[in-house]
Amino acid sequence: MIGPAAVILAGFAAVAAGTGLVQALAGAVLVGRFAAKSPAAAERERLGEGDAYRTRHPQPPSMRVAPHPRTAGEGDYPPITVLKPLHGDEPLLEQALASVCAQDYPDFQVVFGVQEPTDKALPVVARIRARFPKCDIAVVVDPAWHGANAKVGNLINMLPRAKHAVLAIADSDLHVQPDYLARLAETLAEPGTGLVTTLYTGLPAANRVAQQLGATQITHYFLPGALLARAMGRQDCLGATMVLRRATLDRIGGLRALVGHLADDQVLGRLVAALGLAVRLAPTVPATTVPEARLRDLLRHELRWARTIRALEPAAFAASVLQYPLFWAMLAMLLSEGAAWSFGVFFLGWAGRALAAVWVDRALEQFLVIPGGYPPPPLEGGGWGEGCAQSPSSGVRAPLPNHLPQGEGEDNRRGGGGRAPDDLRLDGGPNLADAVAQGLAFPCPVWLLPLRDLISVGVMLFSYAGRRVEWRGQHLTVDTPGPATPGLTTPE
Repeated sequence: MIGPAAVILAGFAAVAAGTGLVQALAGAVLVGRFAAKSPAAAERERLGEGDAYRTRHPQPPSMRVAPHPRTAGEGDYPPITVLKPLHGDEPLLEQALASVCAQDYPDFQVVFGVQEPTDKALPVVARIRARFPKCDIAVVVDPAWHGANAKVGNLINMLPRAKHAVLAIADSDLHVQPDYLARLAETLAEPGTGLVTTLYTGLPAANRVAQQLGATQITHYFLPGALLARAMGRQDCLGATMVLRRATLDRIGGLRALVGHLADDQVLGRLVAALGLAVRLAPTVPATTVPEARLRDLLRHELRWARTIRALEPAAFAASVLQYPLFWAMLAMLLSEGAAWSFGVFFLGWAGRALAAVWVDRALEQFLVIPGGYPPPPLEGGGWGEGCAQSPSSGVRAPLPNHLPQGEGEDNRRGGGGRAPDDLRLDGGPNLADAVAQGLAFPCPVWLLPLRDLISVGVMLFSYAGRRVEWRGQHLTVDTPGPATPGLTTPE
């Protein structure tokens, strides 16, 4: 016989579970609305494509196509420098770096940077340069140290090699679509925009349980939560992608304004917002590699995230415990000593949480169907033609982007039968289009959702035990940035 206090607490836990479920479903709805506004969805609606076309022309995910090549005179496509700070070799690193070199964009430069000449990322970069000989690639090796944040210190060393006035700072483990830079440029061109960022999903490096747990945390918890925060008026910068004009960076005090902070992305967003400029989301959703094959490595990574967020937004962080309905449902079962109603709450919560996750998966597929949907039937004799890219919406051939080898890029970008030197296939597995397809709409492992909720709440609780974190071999203390004051730099 349980006491009245336990009954009240069990009821409270059940209400919290219901609140979390409502939040999960609301997040899924927002993901659906965000995806419905994507250029791919709009183009498909314009063309009137649907299930009938896909029934007539079934194709595997690797055959889905990119937008037609852009030219400098088409829309607002200024030259862009992509800054990619690197640290060591990582799972799927070559595939991620190759994806940014295969952009459908008229003029861009890629700058890779490391701080040690023995860094294991350098052989990967050498292979990338060999695969994309016409891509404008620079490599910076500079051990200069500028502050606590080694990534920003690396960026400071890399910046002098940047040629262009628009800068795209992107994480090394980001797998991007061929229209990634175009979507970023279009969003930056919107009036009043100072900084562009993107949502992102999780791409497991392999099929380990820890990697699936990490990927579903990103895709099915973080991503909908970021849209919920935006719906409530926040304009957070999500650090996997940060795009701004060099003039804007100079106005906030340059990269040195960020080097003393672990949460450089949030500090950058606040400084840009303090200038009266907007921080906008671009309509593209790249995937970030989840490399942690061991649970303890995943927990260490997520603890760093948790402690960083707690230091930045302590109240919002504490309130976010409500987003884990299965934890609260299990707590209700425990407090009620397994009362029948508590099992009903648990299984209802599990079903609802799974529905929200599947909803997110289906919504994100909008980003996989690039304008024109599936490609038209191959040219007579097979393949997609020699030295050309085909615009599926018009059937008109256009030249390949000039950084892709003529006669080879078509197989790379269209999934043709031959394997080109710059083809972006995963080791021993599907090509990059398939990998991105998995990352953009990562099928939620529904059976892991209760464990995922328990781990998330455990990490939250443990985050209150201190401020120390481990990041790329460094032991750092999470700081709480003060009020955003553009123009003030952090001393070295």
